[in-house]
Amino acid sequence: MTDTSMRVSPVPRLSLSLEEAGKAIGLCSKSVGKLITDGRLRAVSVGTRRLIPVSELQRWLDREAAQSSVGEASQ
Repeated sequence: MTDTSMRVSPVPRLSLSLEEAGKAIGLCSKSVGKLITDGRLRAVSVGTRRLIPVSELQRWLDREAAQSSVGEASQ
């Protein structure tokens, strides 16, 4: 018999690698890197790694969606 009170919930991810972030938003890691370089997406450097906060991906996606819907409204 298994004691279900001992189950541990997975810790939610707060940041993603470039590759993981790309998969999450449907882009390749190179495109994610370009968004960072262009200043359109913020990343955190930890040693040699660049991590993208999940909240930053959501912010970027919301902004892109708003700009897209503005463009559609003017057509």
